[in-house]
Amino acid sequence: MTQTSINIRTDEVLKRQFDELCEQLGLNLSTAINIVMKAAVRERRIPVSLSLKSIATRPRSLNDYTVEEFSASLEKGIADFEGGLCRPADDVFAELDKKYGL
Repeated sequence: MTQTSINIRTDEVLKRQFDELCEQLGLNLSTAINIVMKAAVRERRIPVSLSLKSIATRPRSLNDYTVEEFSASLEKGIADFEGGLCRPADDVFAELDKKYGL
């Protein structure tokens, strides 16, 4: 079968996140896109459902945030702290040490 190339434009963060998901599923980007295309043609619909069943999700890294999301996260953290919803880590660890001898 003759191969051809597809050139698409997408958001840099979305591509990185999709690459990471593909890697976790044991796929590369090209294989994942081909799976989607074949299923869409065969079933005459989009999307295809691929999922990772996991108890814990991967924490976001700094690179996963846009500047706006990061700023909003910082502002929320400050507001939570000022609203008494947070405690200093030293206080938490001292309490755990006292209670459990950690």
